Amino acid sequence: MSRLRKDLGQIYYNLDKLLLLFAVIFVALDLIWPPINSWLSERLLAMTGYFYLSYTNALQVFLNNWWVGILLILLFLLNIGIAYAQIILIITGMRALLKDKPQSLKQYVQTVRHDFKAVLVRTRPSKVLFTLLYLVVLFPYLRRVFNIYFLNKFLIPQFILDYLKNKFYLGGFFLILVVLFFYLAVRLMFALPYILLEDITVKEAVRISWQKTRKPWRYMGRLLTILVEASLPLLLAAFLAPWLQYLADKAPEEISLTVAILQFILLRFVQYLVLSFLMVRIVSLLLEKEMPVYERSRLHHRFRLLILFVTTIVFASQGLAFFLIPYQSLPVTISHRGVDAGNGVQNTIQSLEKTAQLKPDYIEMDIQETKDGQFVMMHDPTLSDLAGVELTTHDLTLAELTQMTISENGVKTKISSFDAYLDKADQLGQKLLIEIKTSKADSSQLMTHFLHKYAKRIKEKGHLIHSLDYEVIAAVKKYDKTIPAYFILPYNSIFLRTLADGYTMEHSSLTSAFMDKAWLNGKAVLAWTVNDDENMEKMITLEAEGIITDNLTELKAVLADRKSDKNYHDLMVRWLIENYSLI
Repeated sequence: MSRLRKDLGQIYYNLDKLLLLFAVIFVALDLIWPPINSWLSERLLAMTGYFYLSYTNALQVFLNNWWVGILLILLFLLNIGIAYAQIILIITGMRALLKDKPQSLKQYVQTVRHDFKAVLVRTRPSKVLFTLLYLVVLFPYLRRVFNIYFLNKFLIPQFILDYLKNKFYLGGFFLILVVLFFYLAVRLMFALPYILLEDITVKEAVRISWQKTRKPWRYMGRLLTILVEASLPLLLAAFLAPWLQYLADKAPEEISLTVAILQFILLRFVQYLVLSFLMVRIVSLLLEKEMPVYERSRLHHRFRLLILFVTTIVFASQGLAFFLIPYQSLPVTISHRGVDAGNGVQNTIQSLEKTAQLKPDYIEMDIQETKDGQFVMMHDPTLSDLAGVELTTHDLTLAELTQMTISENGVKTKISSFDAYLDKADQLGQKLLIEIKTSKADSSQLMTHFLHKYAKRIKEKGHLIHSLDYEVIAAVKKYDKTIPAYFILPYNSIFLRTLADGYTMEHSSLTSAFMDKAWLNGKAVLAWTVNDDENMEKMITLEAEGIITDNLTELKAVLADRKSDKNYHDLMVRWLIENYSLI
């Protein structure tokens, strides 16, 4: 406890320096550079003649106009350079706080500026590569603590994690990799400051770190101690705040909202206090130097109180927006593949009839082209998972396919044609979100045939179209621009300037920055596939226009709770999970 008290005292003593460091790192780099980077990337992408950048067209984008491709690569390298500079600034900024003699704010700035320049001069590609690999692959927790812009974009999408959960051998292999990477991160932890701060090679820094950590369990224990000490105030706040808010929500709304905002302010202070503590302790560990204790008799308390007052105003405005915006509008409900919690076989009339009784706003479903140019209800081109045969939808005619029995979730039924599925949906008054799947095996007339046959009906009945293939979206808009069409994105990269009415975004990569861009450009956003309360609440708070889910009943319950009562308790719990779990 005495160690913790000393660290907190030193954080207060260096409050002006810490906040200046945070302002440069988090404000300048997180608020100023990202919109500039976004504007540059969008303009360069437009010069290639493409509206979007995805894995389906990345090679063509870079080859279509080689010099613009080179500029895009240079912009990518610039982002890497800025991330590296951010890491240097954190390390040199924190090292300056570990000086044996106290420094004024002016002296601190001079020290950091001198050290920063010295480190930049010694920069080598090998040092940049090692640093980025260490923070992205071996020890991603550290980059979250440091909140490194651009590096935090490197994440594993949720749909891949869900896939790994269902593949035990892959999940086990992934777990082994995580343990191995953590072991390597500990063994190489001292290489990072040596590479950044000393004029030695990466090979030499790795050798020194490997020697120092011959007893890795010792350093694992020290890291664990730091994490436990940092977790205590987080756990206390995470326990008390929701409980107090639960009681406050029973009072009139004016009181419950006031309590929510006051608690939000306190939670924000706890969050940044813990971040400061973590940064101080982790950098102290890496540099093997403790923060000294200074004489505090000449502290300017008024200046520090002014900083705290301004910060309080900023946190209060954030809290007001956070607790009020989610109740302005609620997203539409969309059943993924037409099922709810495994109530039948995906993409079949059998599951459509059951799920439509729950009255989702839309049922999302998938179609593939058949051998004879018709359309069948099927998510994957292969029939192995549902029918147990090693054939694709392009190997069989529609008549042959609809005679086949498929099974899932303990239910057996026949494959459905799109015509029959559409007829049943219209009979039930159920709107559809139609995903058009494409592949190299498709006929050249796929979209022409589809639009001539179904476009008028889709428009009249209020159905929607979406696809991973932008050519599908372009064909729909060329045929009739009033038919709503959404472009599916498996991850968030450069903001798209497309003909699409909106985007179906993989939810784990969906950010408030993307939502702001979409709103400014008049584009709707649907989030997929959102299957738990926590992420449903997150998508509601981000104001997604629609949520695609496998658990429709659960989503409707979450939305009903939002409609019936302004539940600030649940919002606070979601905020705690989203923000405190990253520390």
